[in-house]
Amino acid sequence: MRKASIAAVVVGLVVLGTSAIWGDSKDSVYAVEVIEHSAGCSRATRIPGPPPRDWMHTKDYANLRPSAFVVAKMGKAFELGFGPDLRVYEVGQNDTFVVSVSVDRVNWVATTQADPQTRGPNGAMDVDLGTAEGSFIYVRIDAVPEDLLDVGTVAGCEIAALEALHPVGD
Repeated sequence: MRKASIAAVVVGLVVLGTSAIWGDSKDSVYAVEVIEHSAGCSRATRIPGPPPRDWMHTKDYANLRPSAFVVAKMGKAFELGFGPDLRVYEVGQNDTFVVSVSVDRVNWVATTQADPQTRGPNGAMDVDLGTAEGSFIYVRIDAVPEDLLDVGTVAGCEIAALEALHPVGD
């Protein structure tokens, strides 16, 4: 009996772990629409929806050159929660970008400059909204201009998907 219980716990942890790693949880929500993007952003329409399973090797991503931006609408409003609040499926290895959130696309809260060191268990960049208050529906990604980059980082970024980890009401 004890071996069966341990096996069930291990299987449960593996299933839960896979869900948390790939974002397949019903408790998260993805971008559903690209609202706006700058001229330096190509293939912006690739962002909506969940990332492909092999997203770190995909060629199916939005490409933001230095100083370019993209604004996406999430499938549901989201808010601050325990741990990371947004997951950015960024294909590059050392790319740096700024993540901002808004409820109305007028007033933006710059949450953080995403750092390649903040990659979560699946390789995506996890972003904490910090002390941002309220709920948000829009996410803006700004590629950092080349002259502001740290040594060892790369200009521009490649975004395969955006995921809000704490939807309002869930």
